[in-house]
Amino acid sequence: MQSLSTQIVELLLAIGFTATNAGIRVELIKNSVTVLYSTRFSLTSPMPTFSSFDTTAFRYQQWGEEQSPTALVIGIHGFCGAACDFNGLAHFLCQQNPQLGLVAYNLRGMGLDPVTDRRGDIESADYWARDLVSFCSHIRALYPDVPLIWCAESLGALIACDTLSSYPHARGFCDALILYSPVVAIDQQVASWKIALARGIAGLFPEKRIPLDLFTGSQSVQVTLGAADHTAQSSTNSWHVSSFSMRLLNAIASLIEGMPHAAASLNHPTLVINGGHDFFTRPAALEHWLTFLPATNSVEHSYFPESYHLMLYDSHAEAIFSRTADWLAQKI
Repeated sequence: MQSLSTQIVELLLAIGFTATNAGIRVELIKNSVTVLYSTRFSLTSPMPTFSSFDTTAFRYQQWGEEQSPTALVIGIHGFCGAACDFNGLAHFLCQQNPQLGLVAYNLRGMGLDPVTDRRGDIESADYWARDLVSFCSHIRALYPDVPLIWCAESLGALIACDTLSSYPHARGFCDALILYSPVVAIDQQVASWKIALARGIAGLFPEKRIPLDLFTGSQSVQVTLGAADHTAQSSTNSWHVSSFSMRLLNAIASLIEGMPHAAASLNHPTLVINGGHDFFTRPAALEHWLTFLPATNSVEHSYFPESYHLMLYDSHAEAIFSRTADWLAQKI
């Protein structure tokens, strides 16, 4: 019989976390694509802030045209990420279209949350949606007539879809939608009774934290092309978080389970990009999820068979960015 910690790890693995089940290690590497872009393209300084629904002042980053952009891409990063994950994409898009701008904020509960005690924790998944609405309201006030295109990856894709589903007025802040590697199902990796067990633990001990460096193993499950020890690599990041609360993990699991329902609310022009080596969302699962989108949605799906989960750091990132730029050129 598996230990309780192993069962929890399986849930983490299923929802796209950089954690491991017995004998499995998730590898995370930021390859040379992003290093190249980040050294050639600088972001706005100092970093501006916006006030969210609870008055928390979150920092965000801004790239490209600031005065009169023809459109603004809203970046929503993933788990264990930060706004700077969009450096490479921002460089590429703004080089292709100098009149384009991109903004991205740091998520609540992640490593650059301004409330340090809250890093690794969130009271409710709804707070992510309310933060996104607050951010878009702030950006809309600055640029009242500029189209806003949401670009969300992994956990960010879950937040984007949930926000559009749960807050109908948020649809006015989104003129088009780009989803990189959305995680659309967890039942392919974890039995339902294990999910229920983890939820029960989260209910009893919501603030109990799970340290990521607890999970070790020998078999690699890549999320980018390359290999590196995740604990050693991620601990060098200024936004590194060593552990996450059970209620935060439960919140993400709930978002994943809600993805079929959320899909029915996606009436915006939508581009979905996924990779053939995405461990967390198999191609067939994503194809099935796309059937939940409204028939009236002008959705385009691009599949990169040799790519992995982390599109922003993928070895085929330039081709992915090029596909994104071409699609944007048709929409703005």
